[in-house]
Amino acid sequence: MSPASRGTTLLVAATVVVVGAVGAGIVVLGSPSTQRKERFDSVRVQNLGAIERFVTSYAKTHKRLPDSFGTLTEEPGYLVPRGDPDSGAPYEYEPLGRDTYRLCATFGTATSSEAPESTWAHGIGRQCFERHAEVSGDSAPQAVR
Repeated sequence: MSPASRGTTLLVAATVVVVGAVGAGIVVLGSPSTQRKERFDSVRVQNLGAIERFVTSYAKTHKRLPDSFGTLTEEPGYLVPRGDPDSGAPYEYEPLGRDTYRLCATFGTATSSEAPESTWAHGIGRQCFERHAEVSGDSAPQAVR
């Protein structure tokens, strides 16, 4: 075997190894677009958790749920995540009763079936989560919208 053919063989072998490694990485980690969607979904879950904490704090302070998402975002001292990290669309908040409300967001991926039980487990697309906030006091019940 001549030195030129050995070099060509080595080049082909190295190319096969690199292509195989990249292919294996995509199979194991998912495509770049899937990874991007998963990152956005992680931020959405973090944001929904923060909104839930702000609603709880608001309910304790005002002895009622906020009337709207705008009411919550305008509360002094609250840095409420306002919108989706990808589309910028506002998160949805809807009071359902005196102490029950719904939060909605649109997800790009589904929660893994192998993931431990999560309070924010979700499928792909618009998903809503019903939550409860402890409302103390004797304030009148809020109308269901």
